Amino acid sequence: MSTRREVILSWLREKRQTWRLCYLLGEAGSGKTWLAQQLQKDKHRRVITLSLVVSWQGKAAWIVTDDNAAEQGCRDSAWTRDEMAGQLLHALHRTDSRCPLIIIENAHLNHRRILDDLQRAISLIPDGQFLLIGRPDRKVERDLKNRALNLSRQDV
Repeated sequence: MSTRREVILSWLREKRQTWRLCYLLGEAGSGKTWLAQQLQKDKHRRVITLSLVVSWQGKAAWIVTDDNAAEQGCRDSAWTRDEMAGQLLHALHRTDSRCPLIIIENAHLNHRRILDDLQRAISLIPDGQFLLIGRPDRKVERDLKNRALNLSRQDV
């Protein structure tokens, strides 16, 4: 018998899935981080994680982690959208890959910035899949729909 987490993980790993943008929701402790860690271990797929963090000064920054090259310490921070886009493209060009998976952690933080950055990333990576991970935030979902981004939703 498969657990709910395993079912969601297998759905996310399906190579023939046509989803482009998926929002993985769940309260603290529901298993979102576990699911992301399982996806980050995937050696058959290009995986890059963008984590939105907030500094002690209240500034938001992206941490870009190239999960397939994590053992090489490929982790950079970006304070502007241009830096984030540049580092994302740099990470993607380290090796050739089709249909990369971009995981965006803490998608409930500073959602307007996320949506702007997400639209830019989608335009830069036309064959990529984007997985937003965060706590339930109806404002984020509503804004995604208002911007006409086709959204698949999975609750953990």
